[in-house]
Amino acid sequence: MSAGLLSCALIPKEEVFETAPLVVEYSGPEYQMAECRRRDLLLTENISCSYVPVRRTDLYFPYGAAPFDAYLALTGENVTEGQILAELEMGTLPGEIAAAEKTLDSLMQERQQLEEMQALLTAQGREGERDFDTLFRNIDDRIYIADLRLKELEQQRADRQIAAPYDGTITYERRLMPGETVTGGDKIIIVSDSTKSIFLATTKFWNYFSEGDEVTIITKDDELAATVVSEESLGIPVTEHVENKSGTVYFALNDSSYALQDKAAGKIVLVISGSENCLAVPKNSLATINGTTVVYYLDEKGIRTYKEVETGITVGSYTEIIKGLDEGDMVITN
Repeated sequence: MSAGLLSCALIPKEEVFETAPLVVEYSGPEYQMAECRRRDLLLTENISCSYVPVRRTDLYFPYGAAPFDAYLALTGENVTEGQILAELEMGTLPGEIAAAEKTLDSLMQERQQLEEMQALLTAQGREGERDFDTLFRNIDDRIYIADLRLKELEQQRADRQIAAPYDGTITYERRLMPGETVTGGDKIIIVSDSTKSIFLATTKFWNYFSEGDEVTIITKDDELAATVVSEESLGIPVTEHVENKSGTVYFALNDSSYALQDKAAGKIVLVISGSENCLAVPKNSLATINGTTVVYYLDEKGIRTYKEVETGITVGSYTEIIKGLDEGDMVITN
């Protein structure tokens, strides 16, 4: 029996291997984060407006049916008072005017010579040698007739021309070809007063504008500086403005040199309310717990938690943060 026990004692121990550590796979939520940053949050309204010259004049040829010659200024050009804008064919009229001017000039020189002769003879005590009264009546009659003839010819030329009645902009011209017959009274050109370049807006936000306010009018091609003006200052009838109903507002361009077309469209971006340079976060980072507004964030250990915040206005996709966050703080948006 002892031999048997001995043999059992000689059996080697079974080798025991160490157990490998258990690896557990874990996938937590991936958060989308956003930074609390400063930005302008402004509630705005686009106010449509259009160019409406306070004064405009339809121009035509007073002369009867006659062939058209040429335009001397075109639509969109700025013109000055008295500037010739268009003409009918003149025929022999320019030559007749030149001849009449020459005749009148010659007669004026003749009268001056007569005055000099009278002065010389008077100085010599010989003024009685000539009948100067008769000579002066004769030359003055001839001058009167020559001047009258020149004025008649100049009127005929004026009747064949269109001149600008004031400084302004041509906003319309009729399509005419040289030689085309024009009837007196037909509208040929429209001139709008460029000294009062006005945009008009009809809007329910009229009470946001006060006389003297500076605005920027955005057109298709430019941004124009303008000032709010009253109807009284423009000399036009005053219209009644009623709360919550559309009213008329006038904007005078600070620089009236722009060649604007009649009814040219523009817009004014009106700031209704808002905050400038305020802290803001995406509005989808805000949540409500028991009536309290909160934001979620990750603490130092990376664990999601939340804090209470006080909010202001929301414009677009951002909300103003009044209290509870500092600039640069990160919040969870999903």
